Amino acid sequence: VGCGWGWEGGEGATGGDGEEVGSLGARAVGTDVDKNHNGGRDAGEPVVPNIHLARNQREGDYATDARGRAFVPHLRPFVLSTVSVAQAAIEDPFLRPARKGISFIPRPNKTTQVDFPMEIVGQIDGFVNLGNEKSSQPKRGIKMELWDLQNKLIATAKSDQGGFYSFEDVPSGSYQIRPSSDLLERMGLKARPNLQSATIA
Repeated sequence: VGCGWGWEGGEGATGGDGEEVGSLGARAVGTDVDKNHNGGRDAGEPVVPNIHLARNQREGDYATDARGRAFVPHLRPFVLSTVSVAQAAIEDPFLRPARKGISFIPRPNKTTQVDFPMEIVGQIDGFVNLGNEKSSQPKRGIKMELWDLQNKLIATAKSDQGGFYSFEDVPSGSYQIRPSSDLLERMGLKARPNLQSATIA
């Protein structure tokens, strides 16, 4: 998603279910695309196969199958353990885990089920130019803000020497992009337009 901005100066100036684990503990992990951002698996949300998992920050031979499920066995009971997604192994560049990791204490002979939601993410970028309708040039150092429709600030970015700014890893949803009002007031600038809209589907 790309957006452009301009300013005028002066007055116009984003293994298995129930598998036997012996005296150790285990974790059954399910992955899906969390379209409604509720942190769980809902009917109709697509599963995500071939997501590799790391146990206690060590990547192992654990990957989700065609049903979006994986089995992490041989967890030492009563010792805090963490399961996370090996982000470097995610094949789709527009997917990321909604959680950094899940920590838990395994129990002997128990397999705990947990959902590991994945988010669709995208990039929103654009350019900042200073000038008028006849001529303009890139403007460096302008603070741009990304807001959701609930008026919550999601991220900020500054324009570079070429006027380019970018918001990366933005979750799916609708947003508004606008410059920092405090900065514009200090610099005596006005934005045209005042804000722009963008949607990551």
